[in-house]
Amino acid sequence: MASVVGLLEERELAARERVEGLREEADRALAELAEAETDGQEWLIARQRVGEVLYVAVTLRWPPLPFIHAGTGIASRTTAHSASNVSEGYRGSRSGWSPAFPNR
Repeated sequence: MASVVGLLEERELAARERVEGLREEADRALAELAEAETDGQEWLIARQRVGEVLYVAVTLRWPPLPFIHAGTGIASRTTAHSASNVSEGYRGSRSGWSPAFPNR
């Protein structure tokens, strides 16, 4: 028959082995938790950066909106900057002579 002390030692050894196994499992879980937290922080940072970029884009209207002629709904930049809309003095100065500066 086994001694009482021998039975107690067997149970103590089994308890120590169980504790060691649970510690290893806890270490793996903590490592996985740390990795998941890091991943979550990286996604948070990415979302914040996208939010900043979108805020700047909306604030600065980037890309710029096209010029729309009043009442037409036609987007164009050519009519607003055509030669017919430029004053005679400005067109003259481009050729070297201007009524504003006749001695040129």
